[in-house]
Amino acid sequence: MKNTLLIIALSTLVNASTASCYCSEPSRPYVPGGYSAERYALESAINEVESYISEVNDYMRCLSDCIGEARSEAESVQDELNNAISSYNMR
Repeated sequence: MKNTLLIIALSTLVNASTASCYCSEPSRPYVPGGYSAERYALESAINEVESYISEVNDYMRCLSDCIGEARSEAESVQDELNNAISSYNMR
């Protein structure tokens, strides 16, 4: 029963935490075929891919921060539940 309550509490918390954390996934840029592409199209693609890589790095940092926040919040809720159980058992 205690494990069931803990699982419900943690899953609710993780869902709530991730809902408040929003990371915008970047759109994949178009990369022209090399054989038939014009020089301008390839130069443009180089710039777009460099920008995309930077945006992907930002996106991954955001996801990592969200995971860290959710983990920290879940641990806090788990500690709170453990304290409540201890208090209940000491009655």
